Amino acid sequence: MHQFDEHHAEFKGFSEHFEDHVRPGLVAQDGVRYDAVKDGAISGAVLAIFIVVGFLIIAYVFSEAHLIFFGAFVAIPAAVAVFLYKTRIIRSETKTHIVSAITDYIDWQFREEVKVFDLAPYRENFLLTKSYDRSSFEDRLSGEAHSASFESV
Repeated sequence: MHQFDEHHAEFKGFSEHFEDHVRPGLVAQDGVRYDAVKDGAISGAVLAIFIVVGFLIIAYVFSEAHLIFFGAFVAIPAAVAVFLYKTRIIRSETKTHIVSAITDYIDWQFREEVKVFDLAPYRENFLLTKSYDRSSFEDRLSGEAHSASFESV
């Protein structure tokens, strides 16, 4: 059993909570995580190879050797983007599982998606400009800490 640092009173007994509630969910999802990472890595590598080969052909046809380097610079971010796309769901599920287990333990609330968040108090206190008109939010934490209610987005 892993022993967490429980020197804060709020976290006394968290190691047992982790073993009983967090680890079983992570172990159950381990195969799915492995498959998602493997699929993302293979898909990204295949895309990178196709891009590099395509640029090699173009560089050969047009006798422009510098295009090979450009192809590598295009291939790497493309491969990473494919990997991140393929693993997005399992990363989100894993994060939600872990963070929810922690926040439940300390009697806070966690929501991964935030549809509405009132920005009026920030405008009223001049923390946002009047022309600020776009926003997107995620990961809402709320609860009480040291007798004070809070909300963090």
